[in-house]
Amino acid sequence: MVGKAAPATRAALLGLFLWTGASSRSDVAELVRRLTLEEKISLVHGSRDPRDLGEAGYWAGLPERGIPPLRFADGPPGVNVNRDATAMPAPVALAATFDVEAARLYGTVMAREAKALEQNVLLTPYINIVRDPLFRRNHTTLSEDPCLAARIGAAEISAIQKEGVMAQVKHLAGYSGPDNVSIDERTLHELYLPPFEAAVQAGVSSVMCAYNRIDGDWACQSPELLDRILRGLWGFQGFVVSDWGALHTPAAIATGMDLEMPGRELAGRPGGPYFREPLKQAIESGSIPVAALDRAVTRILAEMDRFGYLGRKSLGGAASIDVAADARMVRQIAEEGAVLLKNEGRALPLRAEDLASLALIGPTAGQLAAGFMGERAYGFEARLVSPLDALRRTAAAARIAYAPGVDLTGVAIPGIESQAVLEPGAERSWDGNFQVPEDGDYTFMVQPVLSGGSEGGGSIRIDGQSVARSGGPGFGGTGRASKKWSGLLPTTDGRDNARGALHLTAGLHRFAFSAYSIGEGQLRIRFAWIAPAMRRAGIDAAVNAAKAARTAVVFAWSSPGDTSLTLPEDQDELIGKVAAANPRTVVVLNTGGPVAMPWVLRVPAILEMWYPGQEGGWATANLLLGRANPSGRLPVTFPVRLEDAPARAAGHPERVPVTAAPGATGVNPNPPAVEFSEGLAVGYRWYDQQEIQPLFPFGHGLSYTRFEYSDVEVKRSGDGADVAFTVRNAGPVRGAEVAQIYLAPPPSPPVPMPPRVLAGFERVDLAPGAARRIAMHLDERAFSYWSTDRHAWQVAEGERIVSIASSSRDIRLEGRVPALSRSR
Repeated sequence: MVGKAAPATRAALLGLFLWTGASSRSDVAELVRRLTLEEKISLVHGSRDPRDLGEAGYWAGLPERGIPPLRFADGPPGVNVNRDATAMPAPVALAATFDVEAARLYGTVMAREAKALEQNVLLTPYINIVRDPLFRRNHTTLSEDPCLAARIGAAEISAIQKEGVMAQVKHLAGYSGPDNVSIDERTLHELYLPPFEAAVQAGVSSVMCAYNRIDGDWACQSPELLDRILRGLWGFQGFVVSDWGALHTPAAIATGMDLEMPGRELAGRPGGPYFREPLKQAIESGSIPVAALDRAVTRILAEMDRFGYLGRKSLGGAASIDVAADARMVRQIAEEGAVLLKNEGRALPLRAEDLASLALIGPTAGQLAAGFMGERAYGFEARLVSPLDALRRTAAAARIAYAPGVDLTGVAIPGIESQAVLEPGAERSWDGNFQVPEDGDYTFMVQPVLSGGSEGGGSIRIDGQSVARSGGPGFGGTGRASKKWSGLLPTTDGRDNARGALHLTAGLHRFAFSAYSIGEGQLRIRFAWIAPAMRRAGIDAAVNAAKAARTAVVFAWSSPGDTSLTLPEDQDELIGKVAAANPRTVVVLNTGGPVAMPWVLRVPAILEMWYPGQEGGWATANLLLGRANPSGRLPVTFPVRLEDAPARAAGHPERVPVTAAPGATGVNPNPPAVEFSEGLAVGYRWYDQQEIQPLFPFGHGLSYTRFEYSDVEVKRSGDGADVAFTVRNAGPVRGAEVAQIYLAPPPSPPVPMPPRVLAGFERVDLAPGAARRIAMHLDERAFSYWSTDRHAWQVAEGERIVSIASSSRDIRLEGRVPALSRSR
C-alpha cells in the first residue's frame, strides 16, 4: 500500500489493540497483553497535565488505545481545582451529623461538580482515626471511632460512585503523620482498619496508601497491608495509589502498589518517579517480573472499564454546576453538623430582646471562616457571606453592633517600606532596621494579592529568623493565582494573609523582606504587623461593645496545625473579658477539632460550627436565630487539657510528635518512631478506661428541644442481636436526635476490652410530641474481637450489656444480650 494506511490496516501494521468496550477482566487482560513495555510503564505513574486544570494529579492514559487520561482532584471538602467549586463543610462537620443520608448528599454534590470540572477521581473520603487532637489534618477526616467513620465514609463513597466518578479512600493505614508507627495486630484490625474494610465493601474504586511506615514497613509497599489484608482478606478489586511522593522503591509494584503519584519529578528528589526508568530497568534486568507490572495495569484498566471510561480518547466534562442547588444541600449539612455544646438558661436561640441590642465580636463574625483554604475548594465568592451580614439580612430589624476584637489584617510597619508591586518574572529583596516600641508579642504578616494568572509570594525574616511566608515555589505554597487564600482567613481587603508571631524587646531590630512574581500577571504585596498596643485597643473596643449590648456573641477560631489546644491570637483573653463585661455571652467556634475553654463556666452557651463551608454564614445565622435546630454530635472527644488525650497523656510511654504531612519534597526516609501504646483506648475509650472527665464527651450535642427514651427491647437474632426502643420529642420545636448504642464487654472477657464501644447509631427527626420506634441490628462483628492467635475475628462469649445513649456519657436505657458463643 502506498501513502497513508487506512485506520484499521494501520492499526494492524503497528500491532495496536484499540479498545472498543470490554465486558470482563479477560478482555482487559487481552488489552494489556497487546501493550508494549513502554506503554505499560506509562500507565503506572502520573505526569503533568498539558491543560493544567489545577487538580492534584494527572494520569496521561493512552488515548490512541482507547484509554483516556484521568484527572485526580483533591478533596475532601469540595473539588479543589483552579475553577470555582462549592466549598463544602469540613468532613469533621459531616461526621458530626451522624447521618448517612447527609454523607450521601455530600458525595453526590462532590461527584456532580467533579464531572462538571472534568475530574474523574476524587481523593476522598479521608477516614483515618483521630488519635492526636493536634494533628493538623483532623478536620479533613471523620472521627475517633471506627463505627462512625466506616458508615459515613461508605455512604459518601457509594454516592460519589453512583454518579460515575471514582472515589479514592485514604490513607491506608495508621496515618497520623509521616512517622514509623508501631500498632499491635489487634488494635490495627479493631480500630484502624474497619473504615477501610467498609470502603471496600462499598465498592470503592481506589485506595491511597499512606506516607508512614507501620512497624518498619512503608505503608505503600507493605505486602501485609496491600496484599494479605486489602486484597486477600477483604477481596479488594480496585487499584492502589501512592500518596503523593510516598514511594521509595520500584519493588513496591510487586508488593501491592499499582500507581505512583504524582509520577513526575519532585523538588528534593531528583531522578523522576520510581515507576518509570527505575521500574523499566528492574524489569529488563529480571529483578522484578513483568507479571507484576501487568497485574498493576490490569487493575487500573479494569476499574476504568467498570466505570465506562475505556474506549474513549477523553472523558471531558458534564453539565455546569448548579450553584444554587448545591448551596442548598451544603447549607443543610452545615446546619445538621453544628454542635450545641452548652446552652444554660436557654441562651439560644436568640430572642427578639437579644436582637434589639446585640454585639457580634471577633473577626470570624465579620469574615466567613469557611475552611482552611489549602485543603478545600475555594468556593463561589459571591456566596461567602459572613455571619454578621447573614444575621443583618435575615433579621432586618435587629440592631447589631460589631467589634473585631482581634485584628487579623494589621497595619504597615512604621518607618519602613512595606509594600511592593512586582511585574512577571521579577524578584526583590530589601532589608533594614525598624523600631519596636515596647516588649511584647508581635504578629508579622505577608499579604500578597495576585492578578492575571500570576504566581508568587513573599517572606519575612526578623533578626535572621524566618517568621512568615506565603505564596509559590520557594516559599512553601502552591503559588497558584486561583488559590489566592492559603489560610483560614484573608485580610479584610481580600489579600492572602500568612502570619507568624515573635516576642520582641523594645528597641531596634532587623527586618528582611523578599518577594517574587512569575506567570502572566502582577503581584502586589504588603508586609504588616500587629503590635501589643493594637491588641489591647482591639480587646478594649470589644469589651465596650459587649457592655453596651444586652447580649454578646463572640466568634472564635483555631487553625489546623496549631501547636496547642489554646485558641490563638489572645482569643481566650477576649472571651474572658467580654464574658466578665456581659454575662449573656454566647461563643461560636470555628475549629477543626477540640480547643481548650478556660472560660467555659463563664458563658451560658457554646455553638461549634466547625469549618462550615461557603454557606456557613447563613447556616450560623439560622442556628442562632432558631430557624434551624442544632442537632450535631461530637465525632471526637473534647478534653479539658491536652495532657488528658491518649496520645499526649502525662507518663505515657510514647507521645506522638507534632508533624506535618510531607509535601512536594517527598518523605523523610527515617521517620520518628511512634508507638501507639494506648492500643484500643483511643478517644472516648481512653477517657472511660482512665476515668477522666472530658470537657465534652464523644457523641455529645444539645438541642433547642428535648428527647425522651423508653421501652427498650433487646433479643438475640441469628449471629447478633436486635435492639429496639422509642424516642419521643418532648420539647416545643422540631428537632433531630442521634440515638447511639454502646456495647460493654462480657463479665469475663477473653482479652482486655474497652468499657464500652459504639456499635450503632441512628439519627431521627421528630416534630414536637412525635415518637418513633427505632430498631437496630447488631451483627456478629459487634460482639467479636480480633484474635491474635487465630489471626481472625472471634466472638467474645458471655452476656453483654447494651446501652442506649444520647452520648458516650449520657446513658438513657440499658438492656442485656444473652451469651453469644459462635465463632466467626
